[in-house]
Amino acid sequence: MAFVLGGPLAVVYLALVPFLGFALFSISRKVMPIFRGAFRKYDKLNESVQENIEGIRVVKSFVREDFETDKFKRASGDLATDFTRAEKILALNNPIMQIAINTSMVLVCFFSSKIIISNGGVGFNVGNFSSLLTYGIQILSNCMMLSMVFVTLTMSLESARRIVAVLDEESTIQNPGSPIKEVKDGSIDFNHVTFKYSESAEKSALSDI
Repeated sequence: MAFVLGGPLAVVYLALVPFLGFALFSISRKVMPIFRGAFRKYDKLNESVQENIEGIRVVKSFVREDFETDKFKRASGDLATDFTRAEKILALNNPIMQIAINTSMVLVCFFSSKIIISNGGVGFNVGNFSSLLTYGIQILSNCMMLSMVFVTLTMSLESARRIVAVLDEESTIQNPGSPIKEVKDGSIDFNHVTFKYSESAEKSALSDI
């Protein structure tokens, strides 16, 4: 409808699409490695917390509380720095969209007023100009909402990959060739059962039960 009412003037909106696409692509390309690295640091931070919880008595016995506290502060501070840097880059999305909207409005107003004055409102009048301006605001406002969705997807993509990795993980515990699936009387026999929590564990948690 912008082309129907405004003709060549609607090219202004069309010309902004490559600019916005390039800007969003650049933001995404810059931010994704930061998020990927930040999630790895999350893992290290969680490992540090888990070690402290499991070995709290050892930490207390050797008076290592200050050392462990400083280690946690360094890890969490480093993580906060990465997320802050990524959020600052993502925040550029809003001013870029505002620049695009305001630039298009200025160009449309400038060229429309010149056309209306030069042809006396024949072929392109104030009504067409008003409609073209309204369509432009609708187009670019929806582009802004789409860009916000894009930013959210960029932030959540790395989390989605990790969730998928967990869902795709195959269990190391496999059924035997001919498993017993029904127990008629409800009784269970343990006959030479050995169990360990990890294949790489040196000793079994249960042995020959």
